[in-house]
Amino acid sequence: MVIALDIDNVCNSLCEAVLSVYNERHGTNHTEEDIHTYNIENCIPCDHDEIKNMFLDKMVWKRIKVVPGAVEYIKKLHDDGHRILFVSATLLDNVPKKASWLRRTFPFLDIENCFIPVKDKELVKSDVLVDDCLDNLRCVDRLNIIFDKPWNRSGAGKARAYSWEDVYKLISLHGGG
Repeated sequence: MVIALDIDNVCNSLCEAVLSVYNERHGTNHTEEDIHTYNIENCIPCDHDEIKNMFLDKMVWKRIKVVPGAVEYIKKLHDDGHRILFVSATLLDNVPKKASWLRRTFPFLDIENCFIPVKDKELVKSDVLVDDCLDNLRCVDRLNIIFDKPWNRSGAGKARAYSWEDVYKLISLHGGG
């Protein structure tokens, strides 16, 4: 199977890193639980350009962590014979940072051949898509797994994963294990 994985907030902690830097700069204490729509700038008082620029900020990238279980279960999926693709609707200026992060985090994958920066994830043919954005999970010809976050809890009708172990189990139940 071809398994497409979103990167931000599925494999890494981008939202937490952005909020950490924002809180430090503004003396606030926002958490991921405060973000109830996909666009963080709609949930906290901020200048929209400031938030956009934070996605490029070195301070943010230094604070990004791997989501627990991501490396272990992506390795299992790879070892099970699945093709892993990382798909990201990222700013073009972030492509080198993300590619570097992916190489360090997933050294068992050939990132040159599995990282696809793309806004419309329906353009990527896959059997599975794991994402935190409900808008990306429209295609009916694949297993869509929503990676649980406060901003996507209103979405029903999708397979929901609360952890990478859940992702692995859902894919296995779908015939991928």
